[in-house]
Amino acid sequence: EEFFQKHNVSFYPSKANFLLIKPKHPEETLRILQEQGILVRPRRDVPGTLRVSVGTLKDTERFMTAYFKILKI
Repeated sequence: EEFFQKHNVSFYPSKANFLLIKPKHPEETLRILQEQGILVRPRRDVPGTLRVSVGTLKDTERFMTAYFKILKI
């Protein structure tokens, strides 16, 4: 959550092993994250959001690294 707040990314707080984010460009973000091997899928019931699975610290770090690259684009 701190990562998203720091980078002004819309998200929904969660206590589960996934994050629900609302990126500015969801389709492009989905494609890039999937290419990086991040477990992510669109949430059709919440338009414009992506569900990102993060189970371990390593998973979280991989996601944060990949997403930080997207933010720089």
